[in-house]
Amino acid sequence: MKQKRGLTKSIFVIAVFLGLMAGCAMLKDYGTLKPAMGKMTIEDLVENWQNYKVYYAGLAVDNPSAVMFDTKIDGRRITSDKWVPVTEKSVVASLVKWLNANINYPSDLWKILGPKGKFFGYMYTYWDSVEIKGIDDKTIWMGDLPLPPMDDGPGRLTDRRPSAAAHG
Repeated sequence: MKQKRGLTKSIFVIAVFLGLMAGCAMLKDYGTLKPAMGKMTIEDLVENWQNYKVYYAGLAVDNPSAVMFDTKIDGRRITSDKWVPVTEKSVVASLVKWLNANINYPSDLWKILGPKGKFFGYMYTYWDSVEIKGIDDKTIWMGDLPLPPMDDGPGRLTDRRPSAAAHG
């Protein structure tokens, strides 16, 4: 009886270990966001916007979810399906202004890191996660972001953020 219980425990431990290993192996192709600590600020990025390929996610310039600054380092690039390119400084400034206007969800500056921790750019948003998938050494794919929260009037803010339960 004790021997059977010991065998069951051993099989369970091995199964959990193999499951964790498989899960970690699948995550190796994904990047991450890290808080942009240091000298870089959103004001610096807006001022030097021409040094980046700039994109935004959201419904329109006056209703953005995020603004992304893709560096031009070493030919690295960020691809996406739905991010909209920005070609004027006034539009970059307007996007940041609208993100800052949402006092219920203050925006933060994030570093975009590829699968091996390589720096690809910055993202300014109130979101703290986005899907970042490695394509090759110099290319990542950036997933879309949900729509911004909507203000339905006094005391009626509709939160469109995914719930914590949805993140599993």
